[in-house]
Amino acid sequence: TGKTEVSNLYAVGECACVSVHGANRLGGNSLLETVVFGRLAAEAINARKSEAHLGMRESVLRKHLDEQCRQVDGFLSRRNGILHHQIRDRLRDVCTTHIGIFRQEKELAEAVARIGELREQFRAVGCRMPPRPFQFEILHVLELESQLWLAEVTARGALARKESRGSHFRTDYPVRDDARWLKHTLAHRDGQEIALSYAEVDTGL
Repeated sequence: TGKTEVSNLYAVGECACVSVHGANRLGGNSLLETVVFGRLAAEAINARKSEAHLGMRESVLRKHLDEQCRQVDGFLSRRNGILHHQIRDRLRDVCTTHIGIFRQEKELAEAVARIGELREQFRAVGCRMPPRPFQFEILHVLELESQLWLAEVTARGALARKESRGSHFRTDYPVRDDARWLKHTLAHRDGQEIALSYAEVDTGL
């Protein structure tokens, strides 16, 4: 039904790990993920609409809004900080060079290290444009933060998985290893660190 480990959060599509397509890059196959499992998720959510505890908790929203505002204020206060596109371009080069379709341990380990360095540099990112409506520079900076997290998740997940599967090929581990790696990789954020865990694959789908 798309229900996740996070209370009241449902996921549909390529991120949902419903075991339909395995490790292949989905492309048009993601239509199945969206249409079929999207409906199942919608039905599951609709069935819960009368539950009393689903009401909005304003205090939680206010807390996250305050945190986001403080972060944006920090970007705006660093008018001479690092430009976001400089880090973005370096991140793109790291991902293109070290986390492509063909991968090996040395390059993946270097990617993890370099992404960590870029995350440190991100702390000094600033906005050159003054605050105003439709301030797209802020949007780009926030998107960059997410890109850094996702790039590290990709690199760490690939580094840990010592096998080749589907469209992902490890030149140093060219054989698929179902005994140890027939499972989904899950990533959790723990403060400023990423922790990996794994979920069993449902081969009956």
